[in-house]
Amino acid sequence: MSGSQVEIIKFALIGVAVVIFFVIRFVNSLLLKGKGEGGTAPGDRAGQPSGKLPEIGVLTTAAVVTFALCEAPAVFGLVLFLLGRNTSDFYLFLLISLFYFAVYFPKFSTWEEWYRGQQPGQGMRRS
Repeated sequence: MSGSQVEIIKFALIGVAVVIFFVIRFVNSLLLKGKGEGGTAPGDRAGQPSGKLPEIGVLTTAAVVTFALCEAPAVFGLVLFLLGRNTSDFYLFLLISLFYFAVYFPKFSTWEEWYRGQQPGQGMRRS
């Protein structure tokens, strides 16, 4: 490929990477929101009530989806490297990916807080 074609692809993928930054937050909040409109949590199978889905399954799903989206810019960089043989493109996208991991890496305290919020009667109780 010519250098100008690779540059166009590079800028398009930078735009996609910026969009992914906001998509991660949206998808993560959607997955961890709890009950959806139909009374079931996202990811429930065959219309089971949301209580049937183990809470850890929701957290695991949210973490895997978040990690996959965080990894996408690094894959973009790999593709650009294979197309244009420019290592700086790969390193740029790798740094973007590492930044996403630093921002969206789930903290145990956040998971613990989410889990407590899912327990009936545990949300506002103080001892």
